[in-house]
Amino acid sequence: MLSKVQSSPAPPVGSRLVFRNPVRLNIGCGRSPMPKEDGWINCDLYPGPQVDRAFDAQGRWPFEDGSIDEVHSAHTLEHLTDHMAFFREAYRILRHGGKLSIRVPHGWHSSAWWDFTHVRPWLQEAFATLQPGFTTFTRNLQHGQEELGFAFW
Repeated sequence: MLSKVQSSPAPPVGSRLVFRNPVRLNIGCGRSPMPKEDGWINCDLYPGPQVDRAFDAQGRWPFEDGSIDEVHSAHTLEHLTDHMAFFREAYRILRHGGKLSIRVPHGWHSSAWWDFTHVRPWLQEAFATLQPGFTTFTRNLQHGQEELGFAFW
């Protein structure tokens, strides 16, 4: 039943716009922080001088539901053993119409494999499975989105 899948659509047409500074998360910032003056909160597993919040991206993130405008993660997802926990938390904290951007090494490129800490490779098709209706469209119903409880547009 596709109707049970929750997604994060854009705000309804005609909704009132509220102008404010965006709140953005840089998950797995490591040594590559984003500028705080642009609303970025730099997050990593390990505390450090450039890390604003330290937490495990595979557990509950220390942010309120629907409180974040953008989540950016570069070269982090391929290191996680529980990537679904990452997606669930990103979905939970993103506001309606929020943005999730992920950068990973391409799965068929050797860079996806040369780092011993990479858990799995990522192909672009893997991200398509997070879109509403994907399992119905492909008739690949053994992993329905109903069990995910979320979808990203």
